[in-house]
Amino acid sequence: MSTNSFFNVPREELLKFYPEMKLNSKNQYDIGVKLAAEENYGSAISHLLISSEEMVKALVVAFDAKGFRLRNIKGMDIFFRNHEIRFFVGYLIFIITLFGDDLFTAIKKMKKYPSFALEIKNFYFNETKLKWYFLRKFIRINREIEWFSKAEVFRQNGFYVDMKGSLISPLKLTKKEFTEAKQRLDKINELININIECILSDDVEMIQEVEKLKKLFEDENLYLKIETELENKQKGKKTFFEIFSTSILSDIKGSIVEDNSKINNLIAKHEQKNKKNSEN
Repeated sequence: MSTNSFFNVPREELLKFYPEMKLNSKNQYDIGVKLAAEENYGSAISHLLISSEEMVKALVVAFDAKGFRLRNIKGMDIFFRNHEIRFFVGYLIFIITLFGDDLFTAIKKMKKYPSFALEIKNFYFNETKLKWYFLRKFIRINREIEWFSKAEVFRQNGFYVDMKGSLISPLKLTKKEFTEAKQRLDKINELININIECILSDDVEMIQEVEKLKKLFEDENLYLKIETELENKQKGKKTFFEIFSTSILSDIKGSIVEDNSKINNLIAKHEQKNKKNSEN
């Protein structure tokens, strides 16, 4: 482990450092927004990506500061020296927001229309509707991995003019591309901030929930599982996104579609479209 890692700092000291990450995240975000207002969308996207990276680092530090044994995981300091893993964690958090948004919308609708709860119940017990719901989510998740896996390229391209078959310039990026990036990264930053507030809360009930989460990490042997995945990544040549796509996403797709040829054909068409887009 690197001698200058945050994990070499006593836990009680970490709480003094993580706010600096959040502050820099906000600073990078504000710079990005200002650059976008000046129609410098390439550099703006780069700063928003850096903002998100800082929030991921802040989350890791906050968890460790509150007693989660992240510092004991071999290779865990990769979070402070590798862009890809921070963007990968951001991608996983974004996936959570996709389901969280639906849950929040459903709760609001149930408060306004109590009878909507019955519709939710009927939907849950309707296997076909449930499968189509998860299929739509799977397609979105599969599509988003295309964007997040290229986040480091976007970050670099936002600062430099380059030539890779054709001219690459941050000045060529559009307002639409900036807006789409901002929408993604806003969701990530917001959810990370909520999680940090919960982890560091002095509320008695929240403290109890954090202790339950710590126990879950121990009972499910999550520290060893994380360490194993980090070791496997270092031994192989695949990126975190490639590993996730070829293993976990493939398993999820299999559990959703089973032998339904109609759904399989739909996914095949979508994957073919993604391949053409990535080639272009």
